Amino acid sequence: MSDWAGETAELIERTVANVRERVVEPVESVGRVVVFGTLAALVGITALVLVVIGAFHLLVIAANAATPGPNDNAWIAWIVLGGILVAGGVFAWSKRTPAGP
Repeated sequence: MSDWAGETAELIERTVANVRERVVEPVESVGRVVVFGTLAALVGITALVLVVIGAFHLLVIAANAATPGPNDNAWIAWIVLGGILVAGGVFAWSKRTPAGP
């Protein structure tokens, strides 16, 4: 006599394992990429903003040290940092690919 209860339990176990392998694991991988990608983007943007603020502050200090007179030469830092950011934007714009028809 065959062990139909054991065979049925094995069939259910194999089916569940197969469904998990084909459905749950890929969705889990995509979810992990979305979560860690979002986290990395938030940390990266925050770090970039802090670096730009720090660079501006250092440029103001350097401009005030390099020029005689009152210490109100923040406009020099605005021009230098603005020029760097505009140059970066022009470079990025030149590397874009036009949209197809």
